[in-house]
Amino acid sequence: MRRREVVAAAAGAALLARPAAARAQDRREAGVLSLALRVENTSVFACDAVAEAGVLHGAAARRLDRVRDHEAAHAEAIAAALRAIQAPLPAPPRALGEVEIPQVRAGLDALDGPDDAIALLIEVERLSLEAHRAGIARLREVRHVHLLATILAAEATHLVAWGAVG
Repeated sequence: MRRREVVAAAAGAALLARPAAARAQDRREAGVLSLALRVENTSVFACDAVAEAGVLHGAAARRLDRVRDHEAAHAEAIAAALRAIQAPLPAPPRALGEVEIPQVRAGLDALDGPDDAIALLIEVERLSLEAHRAGIARLREVRHVHLLATILAAEATHLVAWGAVG
């Protein structure tokens, strides 16, 4: 093989490798975003369960409604990012047995009053912060880092708000 043929073959191989590398990057990003979506879906489920239990009243119940709406918006934003890279969306939990996070499942199972609800909601936010912080460290796409960082900041405000109630 002559030098020119070797250079042409190497260039062709590089063109073929680039899409494969991009797909591998998308898979890594999708894994992180999928976990983030599962966390947000669990947050929405927990908020709905607390609301259905009817244990919060007044300002705390109104705060729960606002936080639930924020969590749902976070979930939709992450779902949109997953759709943009053509990744499958994990199904949200529909029943207590489908909640993947043991601490949340246990808190929901033990829910028996406003103190339990506030403690659970604080734990949900704390776990969300941990998950999103770890996810940001694994992401490479700036738009995905920005998305999870923005959500992380909102989760921190929720944590502070629930701490003020509890």
